[in-house]
Amino acid sequence: MTASLVECPGHTGHAPSIEIQGGRPLKAFDQVERMELILGACEPLDLIHVQPERFGLSPILQVHDEDMVNFLQLGWPTLSKSGHAVDGQVFADTYFHAGLGRSARGRSSELAGNAAEYGLYCFDTITGIGENTTLAAMASVDTGLTGARLLLENQHHNVVALTRPPGHHVGRRVFGGGRYFNNAAIAARRLRDHGAARVAILDIDFHHGNGTQDIFYNDPSVLYVSLHGHPNRTFPFFTGYPDEIGCEEGSGYNLNIPLPEGVPLPAYRRMLQRGLAAIDSFGPDFLVISLGFDSVRNDPSGDGALEPTDFETIGRDIADLGVPMLAVLEGGYDLQKLGSCFTSWLAGTEQEQ
Repeated sequence: MTASLVECPGHTGHAPSIEIQGGRPLKAFDQVERMELILGACEPLDLIHVQPERFGLSPILQVHDEDMVNFLQLGWPTLSKSGHAVDGQVFADTYFHAGLGRSARGRSSELAGNAAEYGLYCFDTITGIGENTTLAAMASVDTGLTGARLLLENQHHNVVALTRPPGHHVGRRVFGGGRYFNNAAIAARRLRDHGAARVAILDIDFHHGNGTQDIFYNDPSVLYVSLHGHPNRTFPFFTGYPDEIGCEEGSGYNLNIPLPEGVPLPAYRRMLQRGLAAIDSFGPDFLVISLGFDSVRNDPSGDGALEPTDFETIGRDIADLGVPMLAVLEGGYDLQKLGSCFTSWLAGTEQEQ
């Protein structure tokens, strides 16, 4: 299966210099250079290159709370004028917590334009908003949706959408983790709304996709499977436990597989096979993959032990399901290894089935 690559020229509008962790400003993980390295590694390859279309706000509002979307559009112009910008970004510093009261969400209109509004919708200090961050995030959504269109029109069966900024930490009403809109969830919803009876999402980013889980937690038509560092030690810490299986009609359609520290490929594949067996039993029409490379050894955001070449095997194992698939880019922050991780993935998924 020759891979189709949907590019995201608009990603350059999001160019954070810092993020704040543990109260300290650190160099932001999600650098513009990440995309440049991937595209450079792909230059010698025989791929189908596709430019994204524009889909507007409607598909985003099918998944995300309108008040949160409005804040993301107005956060920079409002807060930067109030002197809250740091290195070209604004950040939240006080966050809504259930222990503070029961009605803060209902007061969003009263908080509009106030720094407190940021803390209603963002859950961490990592996630800053720059002048063009939201435009870049919308372009990233368009990239994923273009990939979904290619699947729906039966033009392509192996699509990779170079979504940046990434998205899987964004839930219905909250964003964070350096992410603003949930590209994978929006693409999956598009697939469902345009004819797919069942869609599976396989998340192999090193961090749990708390946002994707939140969005589909009670939905039996979307199976969510995630392999991630154990939440006892890994961001975002509070979600991703095995007993989170979905609720109401969606009970049994959420599968979390936490990884021990330093998992090598043989052990990783055994856990991956659990997830793939669940997907195969579910029988999806399409498979959306939250494709992260931060499980590679020495990635600064995780404690995985995979090698770049291991992603060829992982890609082949997933492609063996024989389900048309759309991979949307998530994390992977070792700039020395990112390009080879990505080309290894392509090599595995492009092998003839």
